[in-house]
Amino acid sequence: MDILRIADLLAIDALGTTLLAGGDGVDRKVLWAHSCELEYPDRWLGEDELLMTVGLGIPAAQDAQIDLIRRLDAKGLAGLAVGDDEVAPPLSAGMLREADARGFPILLTAHSVPFAAIGRTVAAANSSNQAQQVLTLNRLYHSLLEIGDGSDLFLTLLGKIFNVKMVAIDQETGEAVLAGPLHVEREEISALLGRGQNKTDHMVKVDAIPQRGISAWRVPAQRATVLLIDETEALMLDSFTVVHLGRAVSIEVDRVTDRQLARDNKLGHIIATVLAGDSNPGRLQPEAVDLGLDVENLVILVTHADSSSEPTSTALTLAGIAHGAVTRNDYLTICLNQSDLDRARHMMSRLATRTGASRRFAGLAEVQEALLNAQWALESITGVDSMTIDYDDATFSLMPRSPGEAHEIVRRVLGPLTEHTSGSTMLLDTLCAFLDEDRNWAATAERLGIHRQTLAYRLKQIEKATGRSLKRTRDVAELWIARTALRLL
Repeated sequence: MDILRIADLLAIDALGTTLLAGGDGVDRKVLWAHSCELEYPDRWLGEDELLMTVGLGIPAAQDAQIDLIRRLDAKGLAGLAVGDDEVAPPLSAGMLREADARGFPILLTAHSVPFAAIGRTVAAANSSNQAQQVLTLNRLYHSLLEIGDGSDLFLTLLGKIFNVKMVAIDQETGEAVLAGPLHVEREEISALLGRGQNKTDHMVKVDAIPQRGISAWRVPAQRATVLLIDETEALMLDSFTVVHLGRAVSIEVDRVTDRQLARDNKLGHIIATVLAGDSNPGRLQPEAVDLGLDVENLVILVTHADSSSEPTSTALTLAGIAHGAVTRNDYLTICLNQSDLDRARHMMSRLATRTGASRRFAGLAEVQEALLNAQWALESITGVDSMTIDYDDATFSLMPRSPGEAHEIVRRVLGPLTEHTSGSTMLLDTLCAFLDEDRNWAATAERLGIHRQTLAYRLKQIEKATGRSLKRTRDVAELWIARTALRLL
């Protein structure tokens, strides 16, 4: 008997166990048998394990019993053995039908047979299997010591222990936080990751691509992370060993993400300091070099700042692209190495993020000018299909080409609205919101959290202060150019 199965337990007369439902699943293997009387046993048991219960944890209502079978089956349990002790509630017809439909065995064990007898039978039958598990885990932890810190082959080396291919995907961004030999199409990843973004404190199987033999496991990392495993030729990868594999992967995920996020946070602080007008940006260059920037070959990417800005920066980080990101004046500014430009633009395009790219520049002292290049390029993008453009390819833009020009446009057009008073600031914010929402009254009022009548009053005040009408095309065009220039200041 190589692997014990449900049918083998049923064939042992001394175990006094009969089949109630789920006959199509009698070939399910049983690697362990465990008694549990808790309300949600699926939280504590895993694949190929037989749940034994006198029925204290079985709900009385039919719908709840059906849900229990669904959860146990989804978790991959071998089956459910109920003691014939008159403790369990009646097993409903709906519950038995659900078990039949799923091929999930429900067994009835005689009152005279202790669950320990079933447990010992399973343990004895699988003793050689358990010995192999111990040897496998020994190889796993020995390999972790050999891999050490920072190996790009982490999942490749661990995969050899279980004869599997793996890749670890960040749930939020869809990026591979730990690369591996397993290749999964982005459409397949999106389908898997679209089932929720909850973190977990234990290894949980959440989905699968059955036709490819790929399973998806949520690992207990700090960030919600899914480990994809090609199990088609797996060796000794069961519910017991996969828990240890998941723990090893989660530790590496946390180590890698913590290191990369810390690196890019420091780079973001450096770029923010330069953009704030640091008089000697050259003093920051040695630290930037230590953090991974090639200061002789840099570019700036710019996109409009919105709710996707943080995930965009995080996606670049998890993809291993060193960069400094700053959200300022309605723009997300990203400084990175020119060698990473194509990969970064491809990722941002995939995230439906329009971007403008500067020319290559050398030295942090050139960041401000490069930012203007990238902003000019971004504002020249037209058409729904255009997602990214270089400064040298930008043929036309309403963006001013220098801070001085931007100041002059804002002064001439917006005038009193730029005065540093609460009333002027309120009117300027109202005008910006109105123009950003394409002069949609309802959207503007909702965005500002005000009544339409209040909006109407403010717009009249804006027209009076600027001497321009929000109904005249020429005046609206001038106001929009000024609003665009304002982003540079």
